[in-house]
Amino acid sequence: LTDVQEYLSQERFSEAANMLVSAAEKEEADALYMLATWRISGQIVPRDTVAARDLMERAAATGHYETPLLLAHFTANGTGGLADWERALDMLATLKNRATVSEQLRLLAKMDIDESGYPRRLPALELLSEAPSVRTTSDFLTEEECDYLVQKAEPRLTPSIVTDRATGKRMVHPDRRSDGTFFGVGTEDLAVNAINRRIAAISSTRPEQAEPLQVFRYGVGGEFRPHFDSVREGG
Repeated sequence: LTDVQEYLSQERFSEAANMLVSAAEKEEADALYMLATWRISGQIVPRDTVAARDLMERAAATGHYETPLLLAHFTANGTGGLADWERALDMLATLKNRATVSEQLRLLAKMDIDESGYPRRLPALELLSEAPSVRTTSDFLTEEECDYLVQKAEPRLTPSIVTDRATGKRMVHPDRRSDGTFFGVGTEDLAVNAINRRIAAISSTRPEQAEPLQVFRYGVGGEFRPHFDSVREGG
């Protein structure tokens, strides 16, 4: 893996990938884990979530320390295979002595959810407008759940970006002054996943229809000026 990192530093990506794949084929735990993360990002090797989950399963079988937690997240949110909330919760319980896991379990224990991770009850929706259809609800998240999302998001906040219509490039722009992050498949833990299931339930959708949950921080003077949410005019 030291050689893999050296190839990466030299931007010799093909050689890095070949070396990592070779090490993973020998069931080397760290190589299996790293290749799985590459399969998720799709930046060096093609994105393949099914292959990523298989690699995680193999890495977990070797006793790799970091893998079981990520595999539990994959199992809950359905990355690379069917979502299985009960199995994911069982996997998480075996890791309960880890600080980050005990924190998740404490929060989950306070949520009124069923055996599939969905809420047993939902707050009422208040109609604001028929056309366009706009509804709101109160107390959708508890204060503790909000604090959890802020705590998990804050270390990963980066300046928000926009997509330039002329070039297609993503860039920082003066029209958008905020910091943001999202909970992708690797960071969507079971607590975040349960919140996503709650959002799906109250909006009559399925969790897999949603984009990753995003968190934005607007500081003093922060704003997103009027804009169209499309890459092309009229899109």
